[in-house]
Amino acid sequence: MADNSLTNAVLRTAGPKSVDELIRKGPPTRDEIEAIVAKGAIGIAATDEELAIMTEYHARVRRADNLGVILNILYPNCEWSLSDQEGAEWSVADSGLRPGAIEALQWDEDNPLPKPTLAELLKLRPYVQDILDQQAYLDMRQANYPREDAMIRALWEYIIEGNDEGVNALQARRLAVKKRFPKPENKHWMVQSEDYLRVMPNSPEDILRDIDEEKMKKIAFAPHLEAADALPLSTKLSLEERIAKVLDARGFTNEESVNTMVFLSDVDQKEAELEDAGIDVMADDSSDETTG
Repeated sequence: MADNSLTNAVLRTAGPKSVDELIRKGPPTRDEIEAIVAKGAIGIAATDEELAIMTEYHARVRRADNLGVILNILYPNCEWSLSDQEGAEWSVADSGLRPGAIEALQWDEDNPLPKPTLAELLKLRPYVQDILDQQAYLDMRQANYPREDAMIRALWEYIIEGNDEGVNALQARRLAVKKRFPKPENKHWMVQSEDYLRVMPNSPEDILRDIDEEKMKKIAFAPHLEAADALPLSTKLSLEERIAKVLDARGFTNEESVNTMVFLSDVDQKEAELEDAGIDVMADDSSDETTG
């Protein structure tokens, strides 16, 4: 009789494997929240269950009216801190986008961009909230995917022992999670699943740009675009030199630090250089198959 210990472990640790069960156990999706809001717009009151669903959703999704959250999205290349001002109504614990928030914002004088005004942040808040809402699908997938230790064990038993029960069970779970929490149809380019494959905006206006994400990622992280031995943009020396210059300006150095953060301006510059060289970024690349 086949050993069912792995299958039983999957059932205990992976949770529900069907879309119906994922829906029953939550969390709710953005589409479901928008459907409840649409009912309210035509005068249909939300039920107690729908109100509970909305409360659960908003408790999970980050809000763009939080000062720290919106600054991290719009100004990833800037340093700042928050401190309570004596006698002010706004406090760090409050953190909302209200009068007094900007006075509590301490902006580093070496930042490449000026300190934002409250009006500028309020203008961009809906766009930032849309990005945060879209990012929620990544968090929901991560929370409902099988645990890594179960996947490692399933792969071991499949590769070494030829037992595919575990991988089949886990794959069923992963497919159900992806179907339950689908990728947004018109995904914003800043909604990026991996921190190590992330391109950052240089300015708040960049979040309004229509970016070809596939082309952006290829320019930033794919090798061999210029030559068979060419490194990707994310590891070029110019980026290391740039971060070293910033560190030197602040009075300390870290020679072992490696900068892998790529900004949109880096991609724009490299795209122009590649076009001038007559290189088609989106052309099929067979160099990985021909190089040893």
